[in-house]
Amino acid sequence: MTTVITNTQVVELADPKLRALALRVVRELELTAERVAAHHGDRSRFRLPTQPDSVEALFDAQFRSLPQPTQALAAQRALTRLQAPAAVRARRLGDLTRIDLSVPVSVETQAMAIPLPAAARFSDADIAKLERLALGDLISGLTPQQPTNTLELRVHRVICVDETDGFLGTEAGEDEIYLGGTSVDGAGASLRIDPFKVGDFDDGDIKRYSPPRLFAAFPVIEGGFPKSFFATLVLSEADNGGLSKFIDDLLDKIRSKIATEIAKATGGAIGGAVGGALGGAIGGIAGAIIGAAVGYALGKAVDALRDAWEDDFFAPVTVSVALNSHDDRWPGGQTDSPQGRITWRGHGGKYELVYDWRLHDRQESIRYTAAWTQNTSGEYQIFDVPYEQYRARYDQLWPQGWRLHALSTAVVNRQPLYTAIWRPATTGETQVYGVDYATYRAHYDELWPQGWRLKLLTRYVVGGRTFYTAAWAPGTTGETQIYDADYPTYRARYDELWPQGWRLKLIDVVNVNGEPRYTAAWSPSTVGEFQIYGATLAQFQRRYGELWSAGWRLKFLSTYNLDGARITAVWRQTKEPEEWVHGWDFDDLKTRYDELWPQGWRLKVFDRFTV
Repeated sequence: MTTVITNTQVVELADPKLRALALRVVRELELTAERVAAHHGDRSRFRLPTQPDSVEALFDAQFRSLPQPTQALAAQRALTRLQAPAAVRARRLGDLTRIDLSVPVSVETQAMAIPLPAAARFSDADIAKLERLALGDLISGLTPQQPTNTLELRVHRVICVDETDGFLGTEAGEDEIYLGGTSVDGAGASLRIDPFKVGDFDDGDIKRYSPPRLFAAFPVIEGGFPKSFFATLVLSEADNGGLSKFIDDLLDKIRSKIATEIAKATGGAIGGAVGGALGGAIGGIAGAIIGAAVGYALGKAVDALRDAWEDDFFAPVTVSVALNSHDDRWPGGQTDSPQGRITWRGHGGKYELVYDWRLHDRQESIRYTAAWTQNTSGEYQIFDVPYEQYRARYDQLWPQGWRLHALSTAVVNRQPLYTAIWRPATTGETQVYGVDYATYRAHYDELWPQGWRLKLLTRYVVGGRTFYTAAWAPGTTGETQIYDADYPTYRARYDELWPQGWRLKLIDVVNVNGEPRYTAAWSPSTVGEFQIYGATLAQFQRRYGELWSAGWRLKFLSTYNLDGARITAVWRQTKEPEEWVHGWDFDDLKTRYDELWPQGWRLKVFDRFTV
């Protein structure tokens, strides 16, 4: 049955017991924040735990990024609060006053030994009431509509009502504003949305997105119903560059803590499945309950942090949508929600963001850009398969003496799909698949002194977050790289390295939140080279024709979709025969491949993009 969709900003919890439980978590975080600040005022009395994954470690890293005057004021304020009479502290912290801040054991660990207060414990009747509340008004029917498969949160415009104060308390210069956050889908899986630059703002400036900018996308048809979707938006000024990551890490801590406490308070009836997929009706209800509590607790925790540390940063805002079926609609049968407005205040400034939610039937497909040259080498390929299938083929071919020649990843409906080509070889090879930059970089730094050099690199983006797949081969040549850079930064590095005798050995460009981001590696060489970046097909064809007659042929290709297909290409002078296609689907590509194979043509470069 089709129902009316409800979408809200998560600012309050209607259920008193759920609210009491969330506030218990908030008080733990508040006490932890005060402990960290007090530690910087009296290290011998307020010792911090040594565990690197503790909340204290997270807070301490953020606290150290504050200006020294702010740290000093926050430390003094925390010392005053924590040394107040027991009755005063009890009114604020409740039974958490039993926690000993002089021992190097985390607040979270000590709090786990304290029973939940009665106000936060659930009877069977309380659980039933909470589940009914989570369903909200998702029971009134409308005319059935065509099902959709994707829910999107879109940004229409960002408005600077009043720019922030400068260092001396006056509006000095423009605000450099970034937007990032986290999304949580209907199965409870979260994804970080990396910050992107919105723009430079003075009072009254407006950044408009036409068409609206996609902030987060969620699969609708996976799993059972009802289900809720959440997105936390973090607005930050460039001076607070680490804020988005801090909020993301804090959100992870809160989500884990809320799920644990709800499971404990309900005897495992709700929350016990968190960490896996919360499928089915009960799972959907659990996801809605936990998501609402997390959004509420995050807002309250940030308020407590701002107060404890006297740091007036923009507080994150969580918005949500609840669906009872895949054919739900907003009033009037609309697939677009009414526009909502978020307001941020901080550092003397005020910003507003206008957004909406959209349901639509996204039919994603992969398109190929490829070039062949004459060659008679043996070759195996696999096209557009999940990692498990690709890996099985890799492991089958490895002992037979086949090694990767080319590798590409593309995402369809949030799932990375692999296309690979193998050629005969017996050299060593090691790889990583679908890892974040930190993991990739750690692997790179480990392999470098062992004599491994980059052979292939491809990236994909899910939920605004970039994941790396790379292969290394034995080598000792020099190498320098740049990662996830905008075009001006990449270009400046290219122009710096060119006269020093470095040439591209690989390049990969992906669309991250509406902006092309460049990753490239160079090795020593003095060979000539031409390039084109982010070109349309017409621009690429024109440049290709200009270079062809002089003997320049394609060396590298990287494609992405940003308001249409975009091509980045590098040419080297070889005068070899060459044939290329662009924007073909797999069936057409395979037909052409099979025609060219017996004629002695082999793929030399290719890439894929999603439409």
